[in-house]
Amino acid sequence: MEEQRQQSSQAGPENQLQMPTDIPPWLASFMEAQNNLSARLAENQHTLLERLATLETRSQNSLNQQPQFLSPAQEAPFASTSTTGVHTPATRHQSPAPEQNEPSEAKRPKQRLGDVAKYDGKDKAKYREFSIEMTAKLEIDGNAIGDEKTQVWYAYSGLAGEAKSRIFPWVEIARGTSQFTLQGLREQMDLAFLDPRAKQKAIDKLNRIKQRSIPFADFLNTFDTLILEAEGWSWTDDVKKAFLKAAISEKLMDGMVGVESHPTYVGYCAQLRRTSDQINERDEYARRRKNWTKAIGTRTNQEPVQVEQMEWEPTTTRTAATKGARTRAVWLTKEEFIRRQNAKLCTRCKSKDHGSRQCHLLPPKRLEGKPPTIHTAATTTPVEEEHDTDTSSGNE
Repeated sequence: MEEQRQQSSQAGPENQLQMPTDIPPWLASFMEAQNNLSARLAENQHTLLERLATLETRSQNSLNQQPQFLSPAQEAPFASTSTTGVHTPATRHQSPAPEQNEPSEAKRPKQRLGDVAKYDGKDKAKYREFSIEMTAKLEIDGNAIGDEKTQVWYAYSGLAGEAKSRIFPWVEIARGTSQFTLQGLREQMDLAFLDPRAKQKAIDKLNRIKQRSIPFADFLNTFDTLILEAEGWSWTDDVKKAFLKAAISEKLMDGMVGVESHPTYVGYCAQLRRTSDQINERDEYARRRKNWTKAIGTRTNQEPVQVEQMEWEPTTTRTAATKGARTRAVWLTKEEFIRRQNAKLCTRCKSKDHGSRQCHLLPPKRLEGKPPTIHTAATTTPVEEEHDTDTSSGNE
């Protein structure tokens, strides 16, 4: 590299192209431009070689200053034999031990499940749910949480209120012993929050439970929960079907008449759910039809009343006003009849303007079984219209 720098430095004007004197001007200009370009390139090459030399020097210095690591065999002192035959340990200059960076702590994986909802111990039926969720959390995210001791503290922090106070004495005593493990914490929580007779109670409820008017979907959820609490999910399908068949309502049982039950418990539940939906649809249709019929009947019963008020009453009044009230004259005694005739009065209404034949009253009729009474005026009792058949006497 040094020789290249020397050769580059020796490249001077004598090595450049010499311009003859008998060349055209344009060629002289071109050759002069080429000479200037060659000079600039040589200068740039020289600068580049100097920079490379500087980098090489720095690299060599850094390698000389870097500490050397020896193998255990090389680090062990070895003996040298002197002219006297005595082995003396050789001494050599050892470079100072390098400062080694402490290995960085491995990154923990991220938690994949969310935090478990805290359990306060008020509803013991929710403890099983809390226990299962906490077990899943520790199984999946245990490495992200930490070692077993950290996991115990994490599980304990999932308790709250009365539940936490109840487990606190065990934590205070066992935290410095070998019993402070997940298994120990789980046993204490089961002892505190699990009902020892939960299984027997669930079986008793299975024997007594009835659907009645509860929707089948809601009832089936309750029934399956009791199966789990009774630890009966491993029972045979026939046993679970028998418990369910004894608990469903009579209406649903009637709907299943003529239907061959599915051999599995899950299939049988699907049949019952489908039958229950069909029954509900039929009942809903019948209810809507009943309401519709009732509404139609109410309108039918009300229509004649409205027609009678709007058409018949005005028609009756209008007819009476048009034709006049045809009333019948009252039966007169012989003396009263003669007196009216002598006075030239109408024998029916005592009017002087017309005779009995032109009177608007109908001829009187004698009531059978009653003695005749004297009347001085006719009553206006509405009667049916009859043909006028009276004579000049007025009492016919």
